[in-house]
Amino acid sequence: MQFTIATIALLSTLAAAAPTTNVARGTGDTFNLVLTSVNLAPEDLEILNAGNWVVASRNLRAELVPDRTQANLFYQYSPEDRIGTASTGLVITPGGTATISSGKPVELVNNNGTSGITILTNDDGLPALSYDEGRFQACVDDQGIFLSHIAAGQRQLAACASVDLVSVCSSIGVGGPLTGQLGKPVAVDCYSS
Repeated sequence: MQFTIATIALLSTLAAAAPTTNVARGTGDTFNLVLTSVNLAPEDLEILNAGNWVVASRNLRAELVPDRTQANLFYQYSPEDRIGTASTGLVITPGGTATISSGKPVELVNNNGTSGITILTNDDGLPALSYDEGRFQACVDDQGIFLSHIAAGQRQLAACASVDLVSVCSSIGVGGPLTGQLGKPVAVDCYSS
C-alpha cells in the first residue's frame, strides 16, 4: 500500500485532531483541589500561571495558595453531594444577573454546605469540581485570591480568570472528615499524587 504526501498529511491532521480521553487514575476518600488551567488571566492573576496552586480555607472562604502543604483535605459527602473539609462545607451563594456573575466568594461554613457540589468528569476527561452546570473563576482582593462561582449563562468578571479545579487523591493536607453533619464521606474519581 502506498500513501501520497497529501494522504499522509491528512492522516496526521486527523490524528492530531482526535480527542484524547484522560481518565481519572484512581479513586479516593480524601483529595486536594488543584488548579489545572487558567484562562485569560488579568494582570493581577497572572501569577496563577506559575507553580502549583491548591484550594485552602482562608478568611472563611476558598482561596488559592501556592503551597500544597497548606491545602485542605476535601471529602465528598453523600447522599446530597456536598464537598467539605474537616469542619466546613463549601457554600455557593447564587447571585448576579442572568448574564453576569456576582463575584461572591465560595465560602467555607461550619457544619454546612451547598447540596449538589460534586466531582464530575469534565469535557477534558478530568475529575473536576462541579456545581449546577456552572464553572469557577479566581478573583483577587486585599485578602488573597479566592474562588467564585459562575452560573450557567453568566460570563466571568473582567477582573477574574476562569479556572478549572481537579481532584487529586491525597492524604496530605489539613483536616479530617466531618462526623455526620454533611453525610457520609464517599470515594471520588481523582488523580494519584
